Amino acid sequence: MCARPRSKRKPVFIDTSPLLLLLVGIYNQEMIGKARRLKDYKPAHFDVLWQFLAQRRIYITPGVLAEVTNLADQTVKANFEEFVEANSDTLEKMVEYYVQKNDILKKSEFARIGYTDTSILAAAEETDGEVLTSDHPLYLRYYFASAFCERRIRFRLAPFEVNRCAGPGRL
Repeated sequence: MCARPRSKRKPVFIDTSPLLLLLVGIYNQEMIGKARRLKDYKPAHFDVLWQFLAQRRIYITPGVLAEVTNLADQTVKANFEEFVEANSDTLEKMVEYYVQKNDILKKSEFARIGYTDTSILAAAEETDGEVLTSDHPLYLRYYFASAFCERRIRFRLAPFEVNRCAGPGRL
């Protein structure tokens, strides 16, 4: 076991794929790995995600929520109403963070990564938050774009590190 310094946890802004994994896992873990958007995941990834988020305040942007509901509708098909009902408590506990449209459009990232990803970056910058994503290109674009400037956002990539002290690992 590793010693971790105790500090106030930062807001975690969850991107589309990890949020879809979370919600599908809550609804029916057997669908993980079978759904097109979740084919690279296993139920064990849901377990790690659940543990990671258990004691954190989860933030979402309206763009992420819109993307997830569209993908969930395609994933669970005729059972979408059941899916929404199974996840309503979880979604209600999440904090919705809104970034003004014009602020997003002014960001240099917008032309490269689009509206939803720019909204996540802007929200994380405004709140000194972290971003949980499985979008490796988003992570790389931000990392290299910010390498020579002051702003920094901590990213966590999913599938995530299982043991953060021992370094990155995949399930």
